[in-house]
Amino acid sequence: MVKIADLSEGQEITASVGPMTRDAIKEYGKASKDTNAIHMSDTAAVLSKLKGVIQHGMLSYAHVMVYLDDWIADSGNLTKITCEMRGMVRPGDMLDMKFEITEISGKTVKMDWAQYSMTPIEITKDGKEIVSFEAKERDWITEKDVNRDLVKEKDLDGAFTWLKTTWDEEGFPDGKYEEEVQEYTGGGTLKYRYRLSLKGTVEFQLND
Repeated sequence: MVKIADLSEGQEITASVGPMTRDAIKEYGKASKDTNAIHMSDTAAVLSKLKGVIQHGMLSYAHVMVYLDDWIADSGNLTKITCEMRGMVRPGDMLDMKFEITEISGKTVKMDWAQYSMTPIEITKDGKEIVSFEAKERDWITEKDVNRDLVKEKDLDGAFTWLKTTWDEEGFPDGKYEEEVQEYTGGGTLKYRYRLSLKGTVEFQLND
């Protein structure tokens, strides 16, 4: 249960979810009736020069809403939220959500929030490539990403969860695929892109 006494201005709350999958993107498209081909078909997305499907912005936003709903739960009510869409999210991306409390007035809490997509590129160890991710295979990382210092590296300590996508003989983008979430535990250095996908503000009222 969330209580005013446990919160303070400047406090940060973080959460992560993922990896995103093609299957989830398609399921959302059908459920929401947003079946724009750039979300539902790699073939169409490639023809649109996107190099593969992208996730609905509203699906990325839904992950924020689900987290807030679970976090607040029966402790109060969400009264206002805003959202700006900034960057594309791809299959295989992890989503990091960051919330900062900006104001507490009585039982009203206001926060700024941002969501970042973490797109894995490759894992190397002792100078050798161990795992190559779809972002590298499909050339999803641009020179602009590099120039904006969005491409990062970090040492892996513990398990790294990632999405393995296997294509049939016809291959990408026209073939059929299978997705499997796996864990890599061999250590090494992860190269990845870290980019803002969404940002906004939120306001909620707590009971206590």
